[in-house]
Amino acid sequence: MGLSEQFNAFSEDSFSALLELSKDRAVLLLDRTGKIISCNKSAEKTIGYTMHEMCGLTFCALCGNEKGEADYLNALEAAKNNGAYINKESCRRKDGSIFSVIISITALPGIKEDTANFTLILDTPSGINKITNTLHLAGLIERTADAILSTDLEFKIISWNKAAEKIYGYSKEEVTGMLLKDVVRPNLTKEIYKSIDDGIKQNGFWIGEVMHMNRDGHALEIEESISVTKDKNNKTDGYVWICRDITAFKKNERQLLQMSRLIENTNDAIYSTTSYNIILSWNKAAEEMYGYKAAEVLNKTVDEILQPQMTDEARIQIRTTIGEKGYWKGEVNHKRKDGTIFPVLISVTVVRNSEGGIHEFLCLCTDVTEVKNAVQRKSEKILLKEKELSDSIINSLPGIFYLFDSNGKFLRWNKRFEAVSGYSSEEISEMTPDMFFEGEDKIFVGEKIKLVFTEGYADVEADFVSKNKNTTPYYFNGIFGMYDERPCLIGMGIDISERKKAEKELFDSEQKYKMLFENNPLPMWMFTVPERHIIEVNNAAVSHYGYTRTEFLSLNLLDLRPEEDKAIFLEETKTSATGIRRAGIWRHKKKDGTTIYVEIFRDDIIYKGHPVRLVLSNDITEKFITEQRLKESHEELRGLASHLQDIREEERSVIAREIHDELGQQITGLKMDVSWISKRLKGEDEAVNQKIKNVLTLLDETVKTVRKIATELRPSILDDLGLIDALQWYSLEFERRFGIPVSFRTVIEEVQTGKNIAIGLFRIYQESLTNVARHSGASFVSTAVDIKENILRLTITDNGKGFDAGTTGNRKTLGLLGMKERTLMMGGVYEINSMPGEGTTVNVSVPLQAT
Repeated sequence: MGLSEQFNAFSEDSFSALLELSKDRAVLLLDRTGKIISCNKSAEKTIGYTMHEMCGLTFCALCGNEKGEADYLNALEAAKNNGAYINKESCRRKDGSIFSVIISITALPGIKEDTANFTLILDTPSGINKITNTLHLAGLIERTADAILSTDLEFKIISWNKAAEKIYGYSKEEVTGMLLKDVVRPNLTKEIYKSIDDGIKQNGFWIGEVMHMNRDGHALEIEESISVTKDKNNKTDGYVWICRDITAFKKNERQLLQMSRLIENTNDAIYSTTSYNIILSWNKAAEEMYGYKAAEVLNKTVDEILQPQMTDEARIQIRTTIGEKGYWKGEVNHKRKDGTIFPVLISVTVVRNSEGGIHEFLCLCTDVTEVKNAVQRKSEKILLKEKELSDSIINSLPGIFYLFDSNGKFLRWNKRFEAVSGYSSEEISEMTPDMFFEGEDKIFVGEKIKLVFTEGYADVEADFVSKNKNTTPYYFNGIFGMYDERPCLIGMGIDISERKKAEKELFDSEQKYKMLFENNPLPMWMFTVPERHIIEVNNAAVSHYGYTRTEFLSLNLLDLRPEEDKAIFLEETKTSATGIRRAGIWRHKKKDGTTIYVEIFRDDIIYKGHPVRLVLSNDITEKFITEQRLKESHEELRGLASHLQDIREEERSVIAREIHDELGQQITGLKMDVSWISKRLKGEDEAVNQKIKNVLTLLDETVKTVRKIATELRPSILDDLGLIDALQWYSLEFERRFGIPVSFRTVIEEVQTGKNIAIGLFRIYQESLTNVARHSGASFVSTAVDIKENILRLTITDNGKGFDAGTTGNRKTLGLLGMKERTLMMGGVYEINSMPGEGTTVNVSVPLQAT
């Protein structure tokens, strides 16, 4: 976690308080290298850049003029060595304008007392003399919050504004004519005196920080500006003093320092509470330690969640200590969500508001369960008494155990220590901890040991060197304690060889993956989620899309999409999925504007500790265009088939009508003529009479045949009574002709369909029943028609021998193909389900709106 993120997570309130006290001044927070990591609104307004634009740049790179980076680094070094750096300089705004500014840089030490970061404060006067003249305007002088006073050349006070009265506690009448030093009682070193004298002589002004004292004897931290005043002959006749009380500002700055020290150790649970112990924040380590998510504990009390195991007297003593010293550190027992009670080492720090009152408490908790369980102790005092140490316990520990004093003399260790080191008990008793390490590890471990004796706890990873010079990576920790009334370090070491091996394997795997990524012949890239910024790209992508590598890495994925595809792409990339998955076919734009079709495969992975999305792009432009043309060809053929089907049905309808109307009438007329002849032949020639009877019978059969042919060509019932009656009629006709019972079920009396839909479903019904009669060997057929969700469904089921529906594609099943095509032309779905010995079911679904 970076310093900026730590600030946001753990010290936002303290930094906000610092900025609030400086809301009329530009304040920037720098890291140890001088790069900007945060700022207030006044800084944005003064310089012209937003905080987002400033972050990551040095102030010199942002606003420097003739002075270079070396001068800027020298200023940081001066602040680091002296605690602060102040100078008047000319700086450049974003719009290019130059402004005069007083720069104050303050170093903030880290946890090891080296510089962790800096604060840089800008005062932008338009000239000290101009300020002096302006501040002499009585109205402004009385309204300002800064103490403004003037003295003669002997430093006797001439004027004294209301802010000065408030800050120092003296009225104007009391101090007029007094020496300034007798009133503010400055605490100045020789160096500060010299700096003031040099500044006045060389520049006519001086700005710096000094210590004053108010009427009650309280020390005040003051930012002081001294400028000379001139008479009409341009001779110095006195001084103007502008004194800003920055005591609270400095106090918050120190609290910020204290907070930054805590931030550097974020492996422990950190939470903040109000002065009434209501939880305000809860970090990830706290979630893991206690089992509660942040949402479960916020706005609840510490007693309600953690249930500290302590007496009322202990609570009172802790609050008293916090009130007097501003912090408390000690050990308490807390309760996890699962009900288990465990010991924690807790540090409570007070965060104060701008008025000096308690704003909140910041709590840092370390789980000391492992250490306590390792040596089976209930208290530190019991653990550190040699008589209570059990050889059976420390020798059963999985790692090495050690106890040594501040001089490095080993007092206790376990058998595991002897086995790993290769030294005998007598040899170890004469050795010191640094003898088990070499090179930089020896220095680093030594620093950590010192830290235990000053801070109470430390841990480190280092290579443990045995007697035969074998090195083994170990994790060591140590806590401070008293043993035989002398300060000691007690700790354990755990062999982390397997972990180091796993880390190396992971690194090797990443290198292998990187090689596969870079050498893949297909374009590949990675992008951030959800920003969609491309962060890595292989050579194949650079070559295929026409961009240089630098250009590619400056792209957003939207830049690869045609305008009309961007909304769909944004919706698609909202979701994430584990594992490699096909993300479909997309259109991409090359650098030259050419549009290509690509098949995308993606995977969500972790790259350099961050979640990213890995993409593989396969150009299928030629394949896609070929498929589109083939699809269009299929659609044209289907349209042609539909047209031919319509023509065929129309011709059948015409033929049926002509057979029924023309041929039927002619045969009927012929029958009437033959019948007339029969009645007028009164002869007794039996052969003639019989022949006439045969002709009449033949004419009757011919009429039936004509009607049958006309009906098969186009059933008139379909046009006269509609689809349902036509299906029911054909069911009875099929049963009569083939002797196979048909159960036709429907609750629909009438359905409004288009002409093409009605004849199409009727023909499918005819063909299906014909297949039953020809191939199934069925003894019974069940059919049904229903409507659900505006879908007309026709179902035909037989109890025949069935067949393997999966093999129909390998045979010339033109009848099935024809029925499928008819269904598709109606915008419907044709399904056939069958298994050998289990009969066959045909389902036809057609949307009514398509009619």
